[in-house]
Amino acid sequence: MKRLLFLLSIVILPFAIVIIVNEASIKPSTIANKEYCTRACHNQGCPHFNKKCLDKGNQSFVTRHFDSYKKNIGWLKNNPLNLSYVEINLLMYVILFPIISVLLLWRLIRRSSPIVD
Repeated sequence: MKRLLFLLSIVILPFAIVIIVNEASIKPSTIANKEYCTRACHNQGCPHFNKKCLDKGNQSFVTRHFDSYKKNIGWLKNNPLNLSYVEINLLMYVILFPIISVLLLWRLIRRSSPIVD
């Protein structure tokens, strides 16, 4: 029973955090804004990006990994399953990745902790 409660807490905690963050955030806007980023930047490219890079410098995480971010968005929009962007995004980042993460974490905890055996 202790093992089951421990596994359930591992599974539920990430989803609880996602729900809390989602409910605490303002509703995203698809209308472009000249001063700050909105969903329009995500969908059509960000005119603010060059200014952000100048502010942060060339060695910042944002600057170094922007190409990876664009490739990820491109793959999600043109995925091999022919799903819409919203559907594949939910499948990958809300269903598959958390399940894989929980399984890997559970296996790691099971191997290293006498509490769950």
